[in-house]
Amino acid sequence: MKTFKFIPPCNVGEDIYQIRPKKHRLGECLYKRRVKGFMVWGAEDYEILHSGMHACTSSDFGKTWFLDKEQKGKTFEFTPPCNVDDAIYQLRSKNHKLGTGISKRWVSCFIVFGKDKYQVHHDGMNPCRGTDFGKTWFLTKEEAIEALRKKWVK
Repeated sequence: MKTFKFIPPCNVGEDIYQIRPKKHRLGECLYKRRVKGFMVWGAEDYEILHSGMHACTSSDFGKTWFLDKEQKGKTFEFTPPCNVDDAIYQLRSKNHKLGTGISKRWVSCFIVFGKDKYQVHHDGMNPCRGTDFGKTWFLTKEEAIEALRKKWVK
C-alpha cells in the first residue's frame, strides 16, 4: 500500500498571517495567528489549524494567508501509516460496550502536530495516536488477531 508524503508549508508554533479584505467589518487589516497543527487528507489537501476561528485551507495558503519568510525554518515530512478511507483495526478492551475484541474503523483524516506526533481520525469515538500503531491499532485484521491472541494466551 503506497501512502502519500505531506510536507507542511510551515511549522507548528510559527505565526501565519491573514489579509482581511476591505469589505470585512473591521476594514482591511492583517491578522496574525499561531499554527497549532494540520488536518491532512492528502499531500496537497490540508487545513492549517491555528489560534483563530477559521482554518486556513491548502488552496488559501499563499493567497489570503502567508508566512513571514524571515521566520521560516526547516519543515518536517509526514508519511502516514495508511491512506484516507483505508480500514484500520482497533483492539477493544473489556471495558468497551461490545467487550473484548476487534473493531474495524475507516480513516477519515490525520491531525499532524509534528514529524512523529499525529492522530488518525476515523469513524469511531476516540482518535488513534500514532504511538498506538502496533499496540492497540493495526493496519491489517491479521495483525490485530495475532495481537489479541498474544494478549490472552500467555
